[in-house]
Amino acid sequence: MIDWHRILGMVLTDYFTGTPYEVELEKDLSLKRQILDVAIIRKSAGGVREEICDGFEDLKEHNLLTYKSVHESLSLWVLEELIGYYVMYRKLIGKDGCEASRIGLYAVCTKYPRRLSSELALKELKRGVYEIKVLSCAIRIIVLREIERGRRNAIWNLFSLEEDKVRNGMAEYEWRVAEPSTIIDQLIKMYGKEGIKMAYTMEDFKKDYIRENLGELEPEERLKGLPVEERLKGVPAEERLKGLDAKEILKWLSPDIIEDYLDMIKKNRQG
Repeated sequence: MIDWHRILGMVLTDYFTGTPYEVELEKDLSLKRQILDVAIIRKSAGGVREEICDGFEDLKEHNLLTYKSVHESLSLWVLEELIGYYVMYRKLIGKDGCEASRIGLYAVCTKYPRRLSSELALKELKRGVYEIKVLSCAIRIIVLREIERGRRNAIWNLFSLEEDKVRNGMAEYEWRVAEPSTIIDQLIKMYGKEGIKMAYTMEDFKKDYIRENLGELEPEERLKGLPVEERLKGVPAEERLKGLDAKEILKWLSPDIIEDYLDMIKKNRQG
């Protein structure tokens, strides 16, 4: 089985880098090993992002997330299991110290859960985002194939398994880590295993990443590796000579060139 869960957790870790939230992967919730896909936990004060991705608009202090990739169904059992994790989580951190209102429950799935929708009523909050009530819990459901394209939702588009959306996500997601190419490389390979040939390659990503982050580099770093002729291409002659001492320029000219230039000036004056 392709480990979509872990790669989603890695990208979510990047997404919340620099925010008050910390992402914990495969969180063990009991003495008998019970693995929750992702926990997103507020660790400090402050806002998240100017434009949070769809579905995460009202994150709680503690957010528990289950994820179902394209080969898995989001069923009532999965939601009941998520509620079980929720109960264990409250016990783990102390029920009295964590009221229900401080915990958010999320189910992220690739495709719309048709069977589940025939069993329980899904309330649509916006395109690709639903809410469902199970027992006393409200669970936010995020359907990746329905989420709108664009920079705000680039993180979700990465996992939509629709080539145009994936390419859009790879091109527009703003990475926070220093070297995201490892994650992108894994994503491209995983899509290859799924039989989805990505026209967007690692080279495309590198070009887009450099273009997006060029402004962060010092001028010396931007020009590193470029031959002199490339650096000067398009720069007018007067701009190239600005700041140079005339004697310094003459030092690099041959006597013949200097004499020819002086003769030309004399002739122009006489004319």
